[in-house]
Amino acid sequence: MTPDPLAQLRDIHPPPPPSWWPPAPGWWILALLVILLTAWGLLAARRRHRNRRFAREAKRRVDQLWRDFERDGDSARLAKALLVLARQTARSIPLHEQAAALPTDELLVLIDATSDSRLKAALALDKVARLLYAPTPEALTKTEARTLFVVTREWIRRAGGPLW
Repeated sequence: MTPDPLAQLRDIHPPPPPSWWPPAPGWWILALLVILLTAWGLLAARRRHRNRRFAREAKRRVDQLWRDFERDGDSARLAKALLVLARQTARSIPLHEQAAALPTDELLVLIDATSDSRLKAALALDKVARLLYAPTPEALTKTEARTLFVVTREWIRRAGGPLW
């Protein structure tokens, strides 16, 4: 009798389970995409933070100007410092560069125009100009100084962006 050929067969050996390394090409592409998007996001956040540096500094300085005014009551110094800061803000933003070169009375009109004429309603704009350039200026009242401060601060905030 001939031996049974089926009895001579051995069990099937399955292939080894797939290894987790190296990943399939799709996972490499996905990993590269995640790395690139993360790097782009970090660079964009860093650029935005660096570009907003002036706005942060302007906010700090404008608040300090009001504290100085409350301490010493010098409305001429407050007006000069606010307009210098407004010009610096305008110079730092491409859309507002022309405003930095405007004469003081025109800059005040521009600032007033963005505040729906609240500045002009509270005080005469030429009073601010006289305050800046007259040898013995008439000081602003606290209400007038506050209005000048608030309106100029709003203009600087709008020009500087949404940091505030």
